[in-house]
Amino acid sequence: AAAIWPTRFRRATPYLMLLPAVLLVGLLVLGLIQITDASLRTLDTTTFRFSDDYSIANFRRALTEPLFLVVAQRSLVAALIVTVVTLVFAFPYAYLMVRTRSPGLRKFLLIALFLPF
Repeated sequence: AAAIWPTRFRRATPYLMLLPAVLLVGLLVLGLIQITDASLRTLDTTTFRFSDDYSIANFRRALTEPLFLVVAQRSLVAALIVTVVTLVFAFPYAYLMVRTRSPGLRKFLLIALFLPF
């Protein structure tokens, strides 16, 4: 049976399959660059335009403002709790799913995993 794609397209297929991932990473990097640029400039609240000069005033204000420090502390505590819960419950569950020999039990565990969603 003859191949559907010509040879030049078959050689390009792996690169074409990488294209969505490259575009996604590019968009994420572009967003990070824009956020970093905006964080280093001040915002004029009357015109909603960023100034042309760069400074670390936003970072200085954020690190000295008590509300920011409280929010940062709560975020870190929440991240720590989620990490511990994942280590305690998710990894043993995944280990059980992989190591079980019964296909029926494996299917049940997989269904039980996705059922809440």
